[in-house]
Amino acid sequence: MWNEHLSNRRRMSAKLTSENKYHDLPWSSWKRLQGVLLVCVTGSTNGWELIIKAKEKEFRENDGSLLFCSHPHGLYSAGVVYNLILSKVAHSKLNIPHLRTFVHTLLLTLLPGVKEILRSLGYMKADWSTMSTALKRGESGVIIPGGMAEAMWAGRVEDESDHLYLVNRKGFVKLAMSVGAKVVPVYTFGESLSCGIDVVPFFPLRLWVTSKIGLPLRALSLCQRWWLAFPQGKLVTVVGAPVELPHIQNPSREEVTRAHEKYTRALMDLVESTKEQAGYPLTKIKLE
Repeated sequence: MWNEHLSNRRRMSAKLTSENKYHDLPWSSWKRLQGVLLVCVTGSTNGWELIIKAKEKEFRENDGSLLFCSHPHGLYSAGVVYNLILSKVAHSKLNIPHLRTFVHTLLLTLLPGVKEILRSLGYMKADWSTMSTALKRGESGVIIPGGMAEAMWAGRVEDESDHLYLVNRKGFVKLAMSVGAKVVPVYTFGESLSCGIDVVPFFPLRLWVTSKIGLPLRALSLCQRWWLAFPQGKLVTVVGAPVELPHIQNPSREEVTRAHEKYTRALMDLVESTKEQAGYPLTKIKLE
């Protein structure tokens, strides 16, 4: 798993260097960094890639709200942010003017500097009231169902699998059903290892504490790009076809479960059908 990630990282670096697009030094990379953060033209400046597996008309002919559900969380969810949320190219291909991003309330309230940046980018609280109001207005948004527990698995390689917290995460499906929005599976290959391997001991204990306090108890690697905790490696974000769910204002538990199973199948099919194209053929998924 880690060797595959390193192999993709080396291939990306060699390709960009040969095309004179990539100089991995802070003082010579300002234009590239500016392109990633401000323009975000997918693939032309940062070596990452967006793959849309759905037919173009499935988005062109859509006239309702879309709830993009991104997996795995990773540390920063960098792939979905730069390849989809902030990418003008992605918005054009998907026929959406912009994307709201629904995140943990603490990111928008407690972290000085971070909260101002996220608010300026249109990020919103991931609570039922806020999300349902936005979707009912006809806006589309992104949610990362795995949350902090899934972030804890970033960098773990002991069982050679990406762990997705999805089995009991059904609230986003109920939300989509209640407002009549379609859900869109999104998966980023390379996300879970983009910030290095997590070798900090007492992982089971840290995972348990995280489940209690709602914040990831883990270390950040400072051996990434520019000697900072900056995501490194080729991150390939794949977007599947919108999954239409029954529009039921107050769905029962059984109805939500059936819809959730439909979404899960669509996500797993998306991963299996694209992992070769993305350059991560060894990807395995374990649902928690």
